[in-house]
Amino acid sequence: SGAKYKVVAFSNLTQDHLDYHKSMDEYFNAKAKLFTSEYAQTAVINIDDAYGKKLFEISKITTNSVSRNDKNADWYYRKIEPLVDGYKVEISDKNGQVITGNFPLIGEHNLDNLLLAIASVSICGLTNAQISNAINNLKSVPGRLEIISAGQSFSALVDYAHTPDAVSRVLQSVRTFTSGRIIGVLGCGGDRDKSKRSPMGQALFSGSDLAIFTSDNPRNEKADQILKEMTAGVDLAEKGFVFNDRKEAINFAVKMAKSGDCILLMGKGHESGQEINGVVTAFDDRVELLDSIRQ
Repeated sequence: SGAKYKVVAFSNLTQDHLDYHKSMDEYFNAKAKLFTSEYAQTAVINIDDAYGKKLFEISKITTNSVSRNDKNADWYYRKIEPLVDGYKVEISDKNGQVITGNFPLIGEHNLDNLLLAIASVSICGLTNAQISNAINNLKSVPGRLEIISAGQSFSALVDYAHTPDAVSRVLQSVRTFTSGRIIGVLGCGGDRDKSKRSPMGQALFSGSDLAIFTSDNPRNEKADQILKEMTAGVDLAEKGFVFNDRKEAINFAVKMAKSGDCILLMGKGHESGQEINGVVTAFDDRVELLDSIRQ
């Protein structure tokens, strides 16, 4: 309260924080408060998302839409050409003006983020030429599809995905540029929304060629119990593996990786510690994965 924004942007809404909000409707209503005259002048909304479409329809402030494919949106992609390390893009605004560039981030969710960013800064006064020049120089946030490389023959990525939807999306994105197998590694945090554990486990199992279930931040819960909830209803067979110890899980993933494969280590992203029984010890997925590769 007291802060007012020139532009607010809505990307999507998926299951998270229901230990606090209790239902998706309550979660949506909490988010929607930002998109009112009390807090903002203008909104930019991704109408490809179902909740985004709902918000766009009920918004009472000046609202702009973005979409990957809907040419009726205020900003949309005329062209998306996959590259080794990103995408070549052409983006049209509502006036038919085109913004182009080589976007050096991977992951389809980043295509949505780019549209939101471009619309927001355009509303704030940047020219299309300024925006086009900036696209080529964009950098990813640490721990979001961050590449870990020590000259190995397989690729290795660390990502913050910690909801069922995020896990599914990031696995789908990685599939588009991986020639070999996807080795997914994931845990669920303790003392948080328990209802998303099984869906997260299902997303990991269905989207990976090798699915490795492990601990995240157990906090005050037992890691074994969290893993049981993650793997409920999953037939591990030859494709699924369970490791209580996260470092052991990472080492196993590296041991299994072959040329052309991709290890995707999810859940903690940029975090530099792991909390077990109220004690936080140093643990950075990026450091641990790099160490395992170098061994």
